[in-house]
Formats: sequence, C-alpha cells, structure tokens
Amino acid sequence: MRKYHQQQILELLRTIKEAQRSGLYEDCKEGASAVCNFIEKMEGKGTQTVVLLQEYCELLFKANNRRIGEDVLHKYLKKIESYVRDELKPNKIEVVFFPYQLSMWDSFESIYLTAKSDPSCNAYCVPIPWFEKNADGTVFAAHYDGDKYPSNIEVIDWRKYDVAARHPEVIFIHNPYDGNNYVTTVHPNYYSNRLKDFTDLLVYISYGVSYNHLSNPQKYTDPEKRIILPFYLNCDLMLFHQREQAERTKYILSTDLRCKNIQYRQPQEERAVALGSPKFDKVISTIRENCVLPDDWATLINDKKILLFCTSLSSMLNLKNGGEKYLDKLRTTFKALTNRDDIALWWRPHPLMSSTFRSMRRSLLDNYLEIENEFKENKIGVFDDTPDLHRAIAWSDGLLTDKSSIMFMYLATGKPFSINAVDCALDNPKHSNSVTFDEQLSQRIKNMKFAKGANVHNTPFCIWWDNFSEEDMVNNTHFDNFLDNFIHYITHTEEYPESEEYRLLQLQIYEDFVVNPDGTAGYEIYNYCKKKTLGG
Repeated sequence: MRKYHQQQILELLRTIKEAQRSGLYEDCKEGASAVCNFIEKMEGKGTQTVVLLQEYCELLFKANNRRIGEDVLHKYLKKIESYVRDELKPNKIEVVFFPYQLSMWDSFESIYLTAKSDPSCNAYCVPIPWFEKNADGTVFAAHYDGDKYPSNIEVIDWRKYDVAARHPEVIFIHNPYDGNNYVTTVHPNYYSNRLKDFTDLLVYISYGVSYNHLSNPQKYTDPEKRIILPFYLNCDLMLFHQREQAERTKYILSTDLRCKNIQYRQPQEERAVALGSPKFDKVISTIRENCVLPDDWATLINDKKILLFCTSLSSMLNLKNGGEKYLDKLRTTFKALTNRDDIALWWRPHPLMSSTFRSMRRSLLDNYLEIENEFKENKIGVFDDTPDLHRAIAWSDGLLTDKSSIMFMYLATGKPFSINAVDCALDNPKHSNSVTFDEQLSQRIKNMKFAKGANVHNTPFCIWWDNFSEEDMVNNTHFDNFLDNFIHYITHTEEYPESEEYRLLQLQIYEDFVVNPDGTAGYEIYNYCKKKTLGG
C-alpha cells in the first residue's frame, strides 16, 4: 500500500470517529463500508483490517439499539487504526517525473529506469507543455515534446495524470525558475509553488552540471547579490553532483531569511544532498555502436575523426558587447574548419540558442540565423539540433566548446577538449605560432598532477582554463596555430607519448569531483528518495 492511501484511510477513520461522537451511527457504517471497499481495491481480500471493520459495523448496530456504549466503539476504532498502521504499512510508492524539453530528459532518465524496475514503485514519465517568451515576457510559442521520447520510456499524457488526485509520494522536477525565466516557462500548473502541495517529497535536480569546485561557500553567496530561485523556497530536496554545491546550498538555506522563515517538511540541513547526476550515468552508458547516424551525416563525416563544437548560452549572454564578438567567433571558427580532409566538424548549438537571441539579443537574431543557414547550406559539417546530446559525445573524438556544462560531462569520456576563446578573449593580444602542442600537453599534465584542476584567479576549479586554449591570458598571447595543433592531436593521438597519461588524469579528475561517478547516480538517488518517503 502507498503511504498516501494509508493516510487517506486514517483520515477517513478520524472522520468516522467524529461522526461516532455525534451519534451518527448510520454515517459511521457507510464510512466503514467505504473504507472496506477502498482497502480491498488496493490490497485485495483477506486483510484483518477489513474483518475488524465489518465487526465494527455490527457493533454500530448494537450501539444504535443501546446494547453497548460509545466507549466500546471508541476502543474498537482505536484497534482498527492500529491495524491500519501495522498491517497496511506503506510498502509501495508512486513517483512522477515532470520533464519539459526532451533534451533535458537525461537528468532524469537513470532515476526513472531504476524506479520503473522496482516492483514496489509506480513510476510515471509525464512530459509537460513549455513555452517560449518574447523580450517583454509574453508567450509566443507552445511546445510539447511527449511524442519524441525513445521507445523504452513509457510516456503518460499530461492531461490524463491528475497530480492533485494521485498525490505521488515523490515528484521530480528540473525547472528551477517557475515563471522567472526570460526565455522559456513551463505550464503554470507545474510551478514548484503549486506542486509542493501535491506530494510528500518535491525533488529538484538540475538539468545542467557546473564545473566549478567551491571550497568557500560563504565567498560566493553574498546575501546582497544572492538570487533566490523558486526551487530553493519550495522543494523538499535538492540534489547535486558535487558535495561542494550541496554545501553551498546549505549555506544559502541557513543564512537567507526567505528560506529561514519557511517551515519545511525536511530539516533544513537535509534539503541539499550530493548524490551525483544521471547526466553522467548517460555519458557512461552511451556508446557509439548503439547510436545510429542519419545517412547525410555519415556522408559528411566520411570516416574522419570528429571534432564536436558546442556553443552555449552563457558565453553569448555574458559578453559585454551583447554577442557580436560571439558571432564573429562562430564565423572565424567555421572558416578555419571548412573543407578540411583531416577532421569532420559536428556543430551542436544550445537547443535554446535561437529563442535566446529572439528574447534577449533580438538585434542579432537575423545575423545568427544567417550563420546557421550558411553552415547548413554549405555543408560545412554536421548540424545537430536534435535533443540527443549523448550521441554527439559518443561519436566525437574531441571537443571544442565555450564555458558550458558539456565540458564537465566530457571529462567522463577521457577524450580531449579545448575551451574556445570567446567570452574571455584578449582584446589586444600578441600573436604567436611558437608553442607546440607537446608543450601545452606537458603543461596541462603538470597542472593536473599539481592540484587536479589547480587554481585560476584564486578560485578552485576542476578544469584549468588556460591550457588547451588558444590564448595565454597570463602572457597576453594568442596562438594562431592552436586549432591546427589541437586537431592534429585528435587525429594523431598515438604520436603524443603523454596522451595516455593525460586521458587517465582527466578521468581521475572526474572521479574526484563527482559523487557516484561510476554510473550509479540514478540508482542511489531513487533509493535515497524511497527511503526518505517510506522511512527505515
């Protein structure tokens, strides 16, 4: 029996008790019969609780004829309550996942698959509608991705899942904003401030993964600069892939008055927990052989090594000039990688890139779309706007990206990556072709050994920004031949004696910074939430 159903029965028994005190014995009998039917519907026939309820109905008849007193009924009802608590002890749960964009499903998938395989759990994937916004906050486009899920995911129509009536024990969400995102919003019925009333455990898990290692949470949580998103206020449990992130969140919860003044179902210190991320589970479990390519993509790749080029929202939005430099970088990168015989380019822009330009950089939208169209028309490489990031990771041999969560996910592959100089590009650098990739590789390995990430600008990071980069920020130098050197490393890795040491160190960094890095995060998250719900 589910905990919610047991609570419903106990609530009905409390109602019967009130009616009993008022001498409304016929109403008590109807209520007891209803409880019997409910129990048999949930548990089948043969429970001792139903036998006791039937005997209680007989006692009600005697009490109505004044053959016994109300005290007898009261004791018998207490006995029934005791049996409900013991015989009908919760041993099943219902868990529902409310994803919106399919591209973010990987942050839920391994939890869902674990829950689905548990006979004591009813697990439901219920994709919900989401909307794009104009710059003024109005909605201009509605989306529903429920018809795009892989065949191993059983999708439930959002219109047929009544969350208020079903009251699942656990709800998983990955939208932290409610209505406060400038670019998109989910349907208001699925805002966290509403869902929290329809579950025992509202769980937030991020659809992205960050790459920073924060050793001093106080330093990065200045109350004057702090933005408290709705999930901080409404969720019972917030899950993170790094312990440091959980500690930072605990600090926020313990110091922010908006959080301190709310009574939560979970102790404040237990609301932020590091258990890993299903996104890493997906990186580990996805292999190239299981990812089919469209024929036109296979033709463009033509058995060449693949350079994955990922462009994120944060770099574009954080640029002081509003994104013009970002577009210039796209143009120069594509020019440098056009018509190469040694590498195939696979471009994967953020799924919301066009929408974000439309909402927040409207003046540059046409310029961005022109670049995108030229890339596709000229067949510069694979243009990947599908929801499946993990196919791109599995097929690629190296990564070129700006500051984004995919960089951290790529750590788990052991394959090389480089940070594209966009938002941190030098204004007036010296230009040089003198540094070889052997030198950069040796320096990177040295840094990785020193601190498994070392320190950048006095901030502990698990990825050293200034290596495998086309710019040396310390010496104000731009390496004009960097991209050619990086591609040569990808295509001729066997010629670099230190390549295997680099690969192993990268995997070690990943394992040091991520909780449950072995692909078991979804399993651990599900069982943690189940234990929270059922106790024990």
